[in-house]
Amino acid sequence: MLRSLSRAAAPMTALALQSSAARADSTPSASGKPVHIGARSCAFAGRTSWALRELGAHADFEHVEVALGAARPAWLREINPCGGTVPVILDARGARVEGNSAALVAWLFERSATAPPTPASARAVADEFDRTTLGAL
Repeated sequence: MLRSLSRAAAPMTALALQSSAARADSTPSASGKPVHIGARSCAFAGRTSWALRELGAHADFEHVEVALGAARPAWLREINPCGGTVPVILDARGARVEGNSAALVAWLFERSATAPPTPASARAVADEFDRTTLGAL
């Protein structure tokens, strides 16, 4: 369904469809499940959230919603020393996956290769998101 919506709706559809994520006042703890840390107002976090949905992996991750700007949590800078930016992905052991949103999407595609093959349509939708949403940035 998201694939058809993504082609017909506004580029920010993925952000609107993101499930309600837990707001974290403290550092996410290792739960044995990978963690996606993002913000609804960030198109770059939208890129990784959209990829998770397209790959059918959204439910495999714990999701943490953070505030940006002056309300950005201090623990985020500890996890991501590059200015405390989002998105951040922590693997199942709690280690940060290195890279920006494009590298994280590539990591998600590689990770999904161990499961059923990544559909070509998921890659096409990720490319479309980059062109339509991030191109202007």
